[in-house]
Amino acid sequence: MAEDYQGNESSQCGEFNATPENVVPVNYRSKGYAKVGQMDGTPLLHDENKVTCRIDRSICGTFYKKTTVVDNRSGACESFFNSVKANLPKEPFCCDCYPKCGELRKPNK
Repeated sequence: MAEDYQGNESSQCGEFNATPENVVPVNYRSKGYAKVGQMDGTPLLHDENKVTCRIDRSICGTFYKKTTVVDNRSGACESFFNSVKANLPKEPFCCDCYPKCGELRKPNK
């Protein structure tokens, strides 16, 4: 249903397959997955007590990178990686509308 600035209304029906995380139109053209790529931790040159953790992932063929700086201790990057992976879509979803398919579909760049 839509309304313009003059108050004119119009509506059109459509069919959608809805899940809690995503809305996939029935006539979608492309369905995709989220894939994790490279993960690494690199000590900072100016502070040996810190490490930069980086995880690369692709969603619908678009590549994204997320980094954070944490204390240089065992498992610090692993915790970050697990958090990022836990927030990726688990099921196939509509690439035609990504990243605006739903609230959980906005990747952190």
